[in-house]
Amino acid sequence: MKKVIAVIVFAISINIIGGYSQTIRWSKGKDLEFLKGEKLLKVVILYDSMTFDNGKKEMEYQSEVAKAYNAEVPGKGDKYLERWEREKMMDGGVFIDRWMKDFTGSMKKMHIKAGPKVEGAKYILKVYPLTVTTGKAGIVVRGAPAYSDFRIEFVEAANPNKVAGSVFLYQVMGTLVGNDLDFSFIGRFKNCFWFGGITLGREMIKIYKGK
Repeated sequence: MKKVIAVIVFAISINIIGGYSQTIRWSKGKDLEFLKGEKLLKVVILYDSMTFDNGKKEMEYQSEVAKAYNAEVPGKGDKYLERWEREKMMDGGVFIDRWMKDFTGSMKKMHIKAGPKVEGAKYILKVYPLTVTTGKAGIVVRGAPAYSDFRIEFVEAANPNKVAGSVFLYQVMGTLVGNDLDFSFIGRFKNCFWFGGITLGREMIKIYKGK
């Protein structure tokens, strides 16, 4: 049964990725002139601007999820919260790994080495997940994907208050991909980061090739 579900999810995810596009709007630095000649770009994700569903703050939402899980199975919610904090980490967390999954390749096409461990970069790419719709566990008609808006800023490492570029990604979808059958909110949300990285990477390559 799991193999059948995996095949269905894989087929759906191929269609999603193949035709993937999101609303993207620049408010500053769309020409990417500030990256001209740069070979390094540090990438970080900052979570302090997130709200969930009807404006719930992170602690409120995750506490409700953990309480529901603990009601099902004692300790399940506690493990969920531990995983949530672990996945947010810049070193080995699934959210930064998903963002970099395709974004790394896009940056290589621009001759830029990018990532959370890059040192010595003039600019830092800051990713802020904003309004998050958590979706619903399940596949096809039984489930609903997560969505997230993102604010992205390119700031000077030496002067973080100086923003060289700013762009918004709206309603980036996160759903099951391939044979990944993680039906939790984390399982959906992590792919918001993957598709967000894909979207920004494609946008930057398009601008780069247009020069």
